Amino acid sequence: MKPIVREKPEPQAEPTTINQFWSMHFMHDSLSDGRSYRLLNVIDDYNRQGPGMEIYFSLPNERVIRTLNRIIE
Repeated sequence: MKPIVREKPEPQAEPTTINQFWSMHFMHDSLSDGRSYRLLNVIDDYNRQGPGMEIYFSLPNERVIRTLNRIIE
């Protein structure tokens, strides 16, 4: 059997201005009463500031899209 040869990935581009690249992070935790909640954090990769955050008990895709559209505006 021949080993699979993987190509080296190209290095990730470095942002040179604000709002050029964003990172999205989903996190979750639970309250003391056992209810869980989710967080969506959007971080600007250039200055590491957060243009937006959404916290709710459920984050369906419609809510994520609405949040991202609000941040873009």
